[in-house]
Amino acid sequence: MAWLSRAGAVVEELVLEFDQGHRLLPAFVDSGWIDAAAVPALAELDRQLDEMGGDHQRALWTAEALATRPEWDRVRFLARAALILLP
Repeated sequence: MAWLSRAGAVVEELVLEFDQGHRLLPAFVDSGWIDAAAVPALAELDRQLDEMGGDHQRALWTAEALATRPEWDRVRFLARAALILLP
């Protein structure tokens, strides 16, 4: 939370960064930059973020929600699981 406040980042911008990288995942795997073993974990993270999208979920996309909502706890859990599989 403190980092977000200092950086002035919007929660959605962080997810957009992930989404842009996720779209390039096949190229990253083909280039050997990411092990194919990480693909399922990254796909699960992407699915979780997709489920949180849409206008009906606007309340999830605030700095406060990032710190307090269980949906974001799940995102952090999935992100840690994916990071373990990355070089």
